Amino acid sequence: MKPSENKSALILALISISALVFLFCVPAFSFNREVVDGTNIGLYWPSMPVRMSINNTCSTGTDAGSVDAQDCIEVVGNSFITWSEPSCTTLSFTAPSITFSRDVNSTTNLVVWRFGNEWKYSSSILAMTIVSYNVGNGEILNSYIEVNGRNYNWEILDAPSPWDKNIADIQNTITHEAGHVIGLDHSNFPQAVMYAYASPGEIKKRVLSQDDINGVCDIYNPDAGRPGSGGCSCSIFDVR
Repeated sequence: MKPSENKSALILALISISALVFLFCVPAFSFNREVVDGTNIGLYWPSMPVRMSINNTCSTGTDAGSVDAQDCIEVVGNSFITWSEPSCTTLSFTAPSITFSRDVNSTTNLVVWRFGNEWKYSSSILAMTIVSYNVGNGEILNSYIEVNGRNYNWEILDAPSPWDKNIADIQNTITHEAGHVIGLDHSNFPQAVMYAYASPGEIKKRVLSQDDINGVCDIYNPDAGRPGSGGCSCSIFDVR
């Protein structure tokens, strides 16, 4: 059976005051799971630990930022570990494998920055995650994260930096994308890591909200024989 793919993007957004008033009217906890298209079968990794690979240049190509490659790699690894820290989850990751490969089709769960014409998506998208899965049972087979090194300068920020729309925090973005890798869709809760939009220079997505914790523990539940199926579910957002 040919696997299917889900796509998900984190979008840079400048939100008006009126929009903020509206957005905060949504339910407090509203995590969503990625599902097999046209069904309510949630996606999940069937075995632990999940392996990850990071391209050796990380964010250091062209003028994408001033972060040393090794520091970038460490932060990317920490972004994934964040999802395994709640005591209510069985999720775990291996130490990331460092690879020279930039080929998402031949490398397991690759995180790679795309520079210049390598970046094929909209300039407003910070990163794109693709998840391949078995359509029969929702088991995730592979994933990859492509990060926009064409339009943004990637940094490890000490504090929020909302004044420069071209600066993005590595850990803020990768923590969000890692949520898609493990089977979470976008949340309607503005304070969640899995909220679909990020402000310029944002860092709040480094830390899981209760909404995010509810989501990861619904999928990878130590008290269940297999990943849970509770919470809200919806199909992954397509790129538009």
